[in-house]
Amino acid sequence: MLLFSYDVTSLFTNIPSTETIDLAVNAFFESNAGLDFRLNKIQLNEIFNFATSHTHFNGCFYGRIDAVAMGSPLAPMVAIFFQGLL
Repeated sequence: MLLFSYDVTSLFTNIPSTETIDLAVNAFFESNAGLDFRLNKIQLNEIFNFATSHTHFNGCFYGRIDAVAMGSPLAPMVAIFFQGLL
C-alpha cells in the first residue's frame, strides 16, 4: 500500500463550483439516496449554489461568483468531490 498527501494552492477559490455542484446533484439523484427526497434537482442545485458561494461573517453575507466561498460549511465536501473527479 502506498500512502501520500498533497497540497493544492487556493483550492476552494479554484473549484469550478457550478459544474461541480451540477455533477454532485446528478450523482445524488442517480444513487438510491435521491429516491425519497422531497426536493427536485433544480431546488437542490439552488441550495447547494447558495450554501457554497456565500458565507456569513459579522452579520453580513459575502459571495463568490464562480468558486467555493472560504468558510462555507459545504466547501470541504465540494472540494473533495471535485478532487475525486480529477
